[in-house]
Amino acid sequence: MQLTLGQTYRQAAVNEALERLRETLRDEGLYQAEVSAETVPHPETHQMDIVVHIKPGPRARVGIIQLKNGTEYPDAEILSRLKMKVGGTITSAKVQRGTGRIRKYLVKKGHLSGLAAVRRGNYDAAKNTVPLDLDVTEGPLVKVTLTGAKFSRGELKKLIPIYQEGAVDADLLEEGKRNVRERLERLGYFDAEVTYTTETHEVKSKRGAAQSTEEIINYIVERGAKHKLIGIEITGNKYFDTELLRSRLQIFGGAFGSPGRFSRRLVDSDAQSMRTLYQGERVSRCQGRTTD
Repeated sequence: MQLTLGQTYRQAAVNEALERLRETLRDEGLYQAEVSAETVPHPETHQMDIVVHIKPGPRARVGIIQLKNGTEYPDAEILSRLKMKVGGTITSAKVQRGTGRIRKYLVKKGHLSGLAAVRRGNYDAAKNTVPLDLDVTEGPLVKVTLTGAKFSRGELKKLIPIYQEGAVDADLLEEGKRNVRERLERLGYFDAEVTYTTETHEVKSKRGAAQSTEEIINYIVERGAKHKLIGIEITGNKYFDTELLRSRLQIFGGAFGSPGRFSRRLVDSDAQSMRTLYQGERVSRCQGRTTD
């Protein structure tokens, strides 16, 4: 209702708050809800209590579902993931979960910018039903390839964040490049370099003669020679002993059958960890002197 304790009482603000509440109830399928407010004045403190009364009534049900399918997939495939049927009750959570499942399905198929939206029609008070219009578009089909190294499809999806974010942009592609390089560094390819290219072209849709767009992202890897981290040296430390600092490191030297653990990102993280340790000790000592 967006009314806060202590604010100046105005009837117009209460009326607006009640209308917001009614709109929220309609979103939850409670189109017949009755909402009213009772005021209880306290002249001695110049305050006004507001008591809200709600009679929710029956929840509305789905009338008909009209699908505008802008994808290459069958209508039944899309509607099955909405999981809302004629006669079923309507809530905002059901609508959000349904469109979320459709979008997840499209992302899994490679359509990272696919969209699904539900628009409600006019409420039929006599039948207590609301028709739904479901609009689904697939967007371009995105394919990611990698040359110069081998990763499983599942691992590649974890390394390239466009799959988690469901979008393609330069920042996400750059992050994917860094993730692939770090993965190679951890495998012992300390000099690995990664670049990527993108290209877009038209392809024939499976649902007819209409054309759809396909975007291909190719990551190109130059692994270089495989190395082993044979030692880590820490110098200049006086306050903390070497073993303590070494215990905080994420990188470690190689052993039999292992190249060790190394990546540029881990080295930067370890350096920051040491810096934070020294800075924290400096603050602690300064506070101790202040207390004394």
